[in-house]
Amino acid sequence: RALAAAAAVAVVVAWSAVLVSFAAADVRSPLAGLLAAGIGLVLVTPAALSPDARWRRLERCTTLATISVLAASGWVAGFAASGRAGQPPALGAFLVLVGALASVAVIGVLVGGVELLGDRTRRVAGTLFAPVCAGGVVSLHLGLGAHNGTGLAAGIAAVGASSVLLALPLATAGAAPHRAPDDVLRLLLEVTGWLTSCVALVVAIPSGPGGLALVLLVGAITAGAWSLRPDRRAARWGLLVLGAAASWVLLHASDVGAPDADLAPPGGVPGTARPPTCRCSPRAWLSPWSRRLCSTASLRAVSRASA
Repeated sequence: RALAAAAAVAVVVAWSAVLVSFAAADVRSPLAGLLAAGIGLVLVTPAALSPDARWRRLERCTTLATISVLAASGWVAGFAASGRAGQPPALGAFLVLVGALASVAVIGVLVGGVELLGDRTRRVAGTLFAPVCAGGVVSLHLGLGAHNGTGLAAGIAAVGASSVLLALPLATAGAAPHRAPDDVLRLLLEVTGWLTSCVALVVAIPSGPGGLALVLLVGAITAGAWSLRPDRRAARWGLLVLGAAASWVLLHASDVGAPDADLAPPGGVPGTARPPTCRCSPRAWLSPWSRRLCSTASLRAVSRASA
């Protein structure tokens, strides 16, 4: 524990030294925080995931947790400063860079941290996978200066779909052949993925019916692909619900009202119902008892009509 605490203190001291050096070079604090976050992620993450490093598991986890908190604080400070006037043009680019590095670090922990970090650390990384990647999408949206909410919502929905569909591969990545996948990690990836898709749905509402239908369509495709797994077949209902919702949103956007009477099924529109006729089901011909019942009903109908 003393070595783990010393490693965390060393990371904080190095972070502070980098910030002081950037301040001496007249670099503004939001940009300096992003630069320090990028440098910390590039240097600390490979060292913590390297099997050649003579670190124990607690030291690796403590170092990764410390650099994650510092990088998140730098990214939040840069994101908050991006909406102010007078910021340097490179701020958006470094936001994208830190978001991409953070996403790569989380994937590295999920893939390469089975034996080095343990299941608990991988589960924490699985919980953070979708939010961190969604933050990268937001950073890219700000860096490009785009004002279209549909693209942002579609990007966040794609992140949620990736978390859901890659849950099983990420849960089994790096594990021994005889080892079963981590079901808890898989469930965390799937739950956070669907929650991210819900966030994308909320983001798409102000953009209009087109963006809303696009996010619903991405969710329907995700549910359909997810239902192909034998233990997730119940997701087919989600495919039907989300697909129907997307179609209804598009129909509402196209000002489609009630169906025409000629195109509606019999009895679908009031006043167009046809008189019932006696028709035997194809299954009725397979049973003598059903055939006798239908013939008796037909004879009664004929006798009543002749009377």
